[in-house]
Amino acid sequence: MVKEGTTEWISYNFDSEKTVSRSTVYWYDDKPWGGCKVPDYWKIYYKDANNTWQPVENTTNYGLEKGLANEVVFKPVKTKAIKIEVKLAEKTAAGIFEWELE
Repeated sequence: MVKEGTTEWISYNFDSEKTVSRSTVYWYDDKPWGGCKVPDYWKIYYKDANNTWQPVENTTNYGLEKGLANEVVFKPVKTKAIKIEVKLAEKTAAGIFEWELE
C-alpha cells in the first residue's frame, strides 16, 4: 500500500544506550515521472529515560534536497531509540535511499 500526504515514521532501536548528535538522509525522488518526491518536512525524535519520544534540539536545518546528503545536527542525546518522522506531500509518496546516524 502506498501512502500519500500522511505522516509516517521509522526508527532505530539499540541494544544499549548510544549518544547521537547528527543524522543524514538521502531522499528517493523520481519526479516528474514517478510518484515519489522529497517530503514536506522531517524531524528526528529520541526516546528519553521515561521511554517517551522527544524532539531533538536541532542546531541546523532539516534539508530537503533531492540527490544530496541532507544532514541535521542536534544537541547530543543518550538514548536506546531514534526515529525519523516524515510528512509526505499531498498525492505523493516519499522514499529513503539511506538514513545514517552519528
